[in-house]
Amino acid sequence: MSSGMTMADVIAGREKLMAIWEEALDVAAATGYWTDLHACGNILDAHQAKIREALVSGQFSGNAAKVLAEWDAIKVSEDSFRQLVEEDARARAPKPSGQSWWEILEVAPSASDKVVRDAYLTKAKQCHPDRVSGLAADIIGVAETMTKRLNEAYKEAERRPSHWKVKG
Repeated sequence: MSSGMTMADVIAGREKLMAIWEEALDVAAATGYWTDLHACGNILDAHQAKIREALVSGQFSGNAAKVLAEWDAIKVSEDSFRQLVEEDARARAPKPSGQSWWEILEVAPSASDKVVRDAYLTKAKQCHPDRVSGLAADIIGVAETMTKRLNEAYKEAERRPSHWKVKG
């Protein structure tokens, strides 16, 4: 590449991105929450497109046609690998039940502590029994049940494995 980047640098960057995708896959397989995995896949695809564009536009020195053919073969192989691994993980993953702490709090399992706490506080304010104290007993009961579910979900979120949390 004219910027001084070598193919080895590109491949090393790609390997780091694949490692992140594999971490997201582990979380998705354990939780049934697939949004983070799709986001990582989109980043991998955008990276591949950028490198391919650089190869086609002549930004690499040397035999660009040979490197482009190899890069395209890597992409096909990697896409097949990702598809097979994701299909296998989906088959083994728990199905969403609405009972998981991240579903109750409506956040990603990998959400930062701040995002989890903010979601909890927002929902707790919305359904706190004091907000409906003047209404029918059954409505107060629903508010109490929901508050209890939120409290339990928040406690569970605090105990989640650190590798599920967003870093930084």
